[in-house]
Amino acid sequence: MHVILHPGFHKTGTSSLQRGLAAHDAVMSPRLRYVLMTEMPDVIRAARKYSRKPKPLNLTAFGQAFDTFIQGLNADETRPLLITSEDLSGLIPGKYGVETYAASSPLMARAVDGLLTRFGPKTKIDVWYTTRAPEAWQRSVYYQLLRGVRLTDDFTSFQNIWANAARLDDVVAQTAQLVEGKAHVDAGRLESCSGTALGPLGMFLDRYGISTEGLPPLPIENVQPHGVAEELLKINRSNMSDEVATEAKRRILNRHRSAGATTQPAGGSK
Repeated sequence: MHVILHPGFHKTGTSSLQRGLAAHDAVMSPRLRYVLMTEMPDVIRAARKYSRKPKPLNLTAFGQAFDTFIQGLNADETRPLLITSEDLSGLIPGKYGVETYAASSPLMARAVDGLLTRFGPKTKIDVWYTTRAPEAWQRSVYYQLLRGVRLTDDFTSFQNIWANAARLDDVVAQTAQLVEGKAHVDAGRLESCSGTALGPLGMFLDRYGISTEGLPPLPIENVQPHGVAEELLKINRSNMSDEVATEAKRRILNRHRSAGATTQPAGGSK
């Protein structure tokens, strides 16, 4: 049995990969089993909690939730199994006091142990991260936080404050150390699939030798329109109530979405 854990990171093409799987389910199903975030809510909830409060008790709770979840998976399947959610690494840095992805490595180590116990020591396990160049990742996270919370830092200040959070390669290396001899750890850089027809989904399928035949190109979504970050920052710094500010941001984003500014054609660059 071959299991691939894909714990993100956030803003590294994870949503594009997952949307691609869902959009092409009829074609992909004979080639790959996959599990998305919505199919393992207790696991995701526990991972998020551990990232906020990295206590042994919360790691144990994650392990119990993960073990319960994988009990429902068929051990006799011959198709590779992909378990994908960026929140398997916990919450995105910048939310609820989470400063880095330090939670990711122990979470993945516990998940690997659970898989080996459930499916046996001969199970082939890969932990595959998607990563991104530090500044590009920070800009994407900054934009997301501007949309979702009352962030008032300019980008330069944000970049300095969250410099350690962008060290994604260090987390990959730490995970490799923790699961050495039990699982193989690898990473794919988002920039390496920029401009390709299938984007991160194609990068994943190529990495694991899964056919891309019959899969049409995928558009790039969640593109950051020019100048919107500045508009959102101005709202966040205003004296508007949170409710009014949220509505103002929603109108701005809807305007750009309606104009097609948040989506690029397949093969475009992000």
